[in-house]
Amino acid sequence: MKIKLLSKIKEEMNMGTDKISLTVSGMTCMHCAGTVKKAVESIEGTSNVVVDLDKEMVEFEMEEKGNTEKVKKAIELAGYNAG
Repeated sequence: MKIKLLSKIKEEMNMGTDKISLTVSGMTCMHCAGTVKKAVESIEGTSNVVVDLDKEMVEFEMEEKGNTEKVKKAIELAGYNAG
């Protein structure tokens, strides 16, 4: 019973979020990747942020998909190009 309840809670917590991937150019090192991660995390509603330096991508979950423009703007303000 406890396992079923925990599973249900996790399922409900993930409802309403979208997994989003954006390309990010201009990153050259792990410091850059950390800066991009912090920029994405600064936007309310984002979670599970993962930056892949080799693939020049950032993946994250977001409560409202329409707010991706805010994320792109935050990345650009940090000095990188997001698309």
